[in-house]
Amino acid sequence: MRKISMLMGLVAAALAGPAAGQVLGAPTPTPAAENARARIDTRSIGDDIPMQARDPRTLAENKLAERGNGRNGEVSVAQSARARQALAYRDALDSYVGASSQRRIEALGDAEAAQAGKALAQSPKALRNALEKDLAAWGKAFGFDKATMADQRAQWLSEAMPLSASDWARRRADWFAARDAWIAEQRAWADEQAAATD
Repeated sequence: MRKISMLMGLVAAALAGPAAGQVLGAPTPTPAAENARARIDTRSIGDDIPMQARDPRTLAENKLAERGNGRNGEVSVAQSARARQALAYRDALDSYVGASSQRRIEALGDAEAAQAGKALAQSPKALRNALEKDLAAWGKAFGFDKATMADQRAQWLSEAMPLSASDWARRRADWFAARDAWIAEQRAWADEQAAATD
């Protein structure tokens, strides 16, 4: 979500006019050059734009690449800082996944046992509490705000009617599946941000 907002902001800035073009590293055309182009250019609007640059995401990525290459191949301080932040975030993700791996294995084992119809050793309350601890550890690791955590608690810990131990085991496994998808998305974003400076 952050990268989409950032890219859309760059596209909006690029389309805003010559002043924005200077911010993105594009040269500002002189009035004489614009007048000469208007007299000579009989092509339709957009014919002079390479096909891949018509896509807003590609346009923004190209502008970012131009900014990085404008210093004879040197990476700007901002890009370097962004890469370090992305790598630190990737390390935090990996650290969290490592620390929670045993709890994930237990949750998936309980869900498999429930699926096979085996009786679980833990009570429904114990399994709900385990899921609550999993949520709290995730929130603490990534610093989610209270509103986000309240939404997550409402989604994963609420029950319209009392749930059995098997139901809680399956819900906990479902939460880990959702969490794993979120982790994969965050890792992809971090890798993309770190690679943007190469």
